[in-house]
Amino acid sequence: MQISSTDYGKFQSFYQGLSVKNHIFYMFFTSNLLHYAMESVSLVPAEVNLVIITAGLTGDEIECIHRFFRRPHLNFDTKYHDTCIWEMIRRATEGNFGWLDVDCFVYNPQLFQEMMKISDHTALNTAWSRPYDYYGVDGLFANTYFLYVNADILQKMTEKYKDLTFVPRVFRDVEGKPIYGNYKYLSEGETEFLIEKYPNAINNPKGYDTTHHYQIMLMVEGYEVKRIRELNQLAVYYSKELFHLGGCYRIHEVLLDKGLRRVYFRFNMRYSFYLLQKYIKQLPKQYLEFQKKFAENMERNKLSTDMEEVLDAVMKYSERSGINNSHMGVNTYDGL
Repeated sequence: MQISSTDYGKFQSFYQGLSVKNHIFYMFFTSNLLHYAMESVSLVPAEVNLVIITAGLTGDEIECIHRFFRRPHLNFDTKYHDTCIWEMIRRATEGNFGWLDVDCFVYNPQLFQEMMKISDHTALNTAWSRPYDYYGVDGLFANTYFLYVNADILQKMTEKYKDLTFVPRVFRDVEGKPIYGNYKYLSEGETEFLIEKYPNAINNPKGYDTTHHYQIMLMVEGYEVKRIRELNQLAVYYSKELFHLGGCYRIHEVLLDKGLRRVYFRFNMRYSFYLLQKYIKQLPKQYLEFQKKFAENMERNKLSTDMEEVLDAVMKYSERSGINNSHMGVNTYDGL
């Protein structure tokens, strides 16, 4: 998907009109995800400069955001992928900035301050990182769930490497369709440079996820990616301080398999259904139909839709996994 010049101009105008541009944390989401935003936004301290970007929302959803969030907000009519938003931010934002996934819940507010403490040699601060063996590049790559970017280093890198971008990158001769919804092919020169530095990278059939080609180039230049917490999707994924759900854009329609993936996504499904029910009174009427479809899929997966049973299962999994459950069952917006 290409970013239209009109929409990029709209983003630039919005950004220039912000009263405070320092240390922005961006949150992006699309339609039918407001229940996640209701939870995650409620956990962000008022003094944190949170800016909300959305795409394809209905008028009722936009009104809901303005009623409850009281944060700067821009909606695009075009249903952009998050990688397009990353690219607009990269091109337009002038200072250091952060990113918070809509389904990432930060229970320790001090983490925002830790994120913003970034040294001159540190390109990124991250809470989650992991190895990607198929990249053919040794090292840990920061995940984008909760991330903070050093703008000075970003500028130096993009001045040196003119085609550098945050969007997923793939080799042009990759077989089949790349797994990423929005991507950019590596040029012949970029491919040759990458293979010279990391010969095993040629065996990567999937491409590089959002910001990861940028992170490889940071490695080449010797910049640091700092882990403010040592969370790892393949090892210690959960924490009392924060947790990331994952897969939220389609969890309401997932059919669970019988492997380990079922255990993980079963929790995600229950927690998502719980959040939907938790905020259903504040959400637009369209979410009643969404809730009905979600409940039907829960039943297809042989999961109870009784809220006492759902919450009990969520609480038990949280306790076993070290997830903070002190906010569960509390509706922050009841009094508004």
